[in-house]
Amino acid sequence: MNDHTPQNIINLSNHKLTEHETNLLNRGLSFVPTPKITTDMITSAIEEFTIRIKRKTFFDNFSRRFALGKKQPFTNKSSWVPPDSKIHPDVLECINNFTIEIKDIKISSDDQNLTESEQLALKNLKSNHDIVIKKADKGAAVVMMDKESYLQEGCRQLNNPSHYKKLSEPIYPETALKITEILLDLKTKHTISDKQYAYLKPTENPRPRRFYMLPKIHKSKETWTIPDKMPKGRPIVSDCNSESEHVAEYIDEFIK
Repeated sequence: MNDHTPQNIINLSNHKLTEHETNLLNRGLSFVPTPKITTDMITSAIEEFTIRIKRKTFFDNFSRRFALGKKQPFTNKSSWVPPDSKIHPDVLECINNFTIEIKDIKISSDDQNLTESEQLALKNLKSNHDIVIKKADKGAAVVMMDKESYLQEGCRQLNNPSHYKKLSEPIYPETALKITEILLDLKTKHTISDKQYAYLKPTENPRPRRFYMLPKIHKSKETWTIPDKMPKGRPIVSDCNSESEHVAEYIDEFIK
């Protein structure tokens, strides 16, 4: 472990942190650098906000007249926009006025929450393919490890036949078909609606699950996989964009 490293940064790698890299990591892994705002981003945000105002105006009036119910859960976001003929002229004028005003705002690139040195440090850390940076399994520490040690711990876990079995080929395409069949049956029985089916069914190209680990730095060093270099990792398999992500969300609502 490198000397003079703050307690919330655990450096187990061979990379010696610079002062600016240390300052950067001290901000935590949830810190978000100021994004570069472009004209296209502003235009897109204005369009989205305008659509929301039109929908809100339309459905507020509609609900008062027809007691409109709430949006059905577990459905895709609607792309429908009410026609201007259904929106009050005063609302349309207000939308037009603030759209013109916002588009005239000049974008400033001076308001950055990272110094130039910290921005360079971020670029250097991102381009360093010999290290892995993760949050600790417990606590708020940021842990930096040598990639080789991190992969060694991952292989140690995945090669344990008591917990994992090697597959000859991915099974998520087959699982996607099974989930679709079950959802079709639920739709036929009117347990879910057509819109819910469209939301819950797997995408055409689901993403394979991703395996990663959070280092257990709180464990005794005698138990570490590589002494002073790599503690055991808590295995996590990300379900994001998988074939069962939305179905899991649906089931979780009932479990709650």
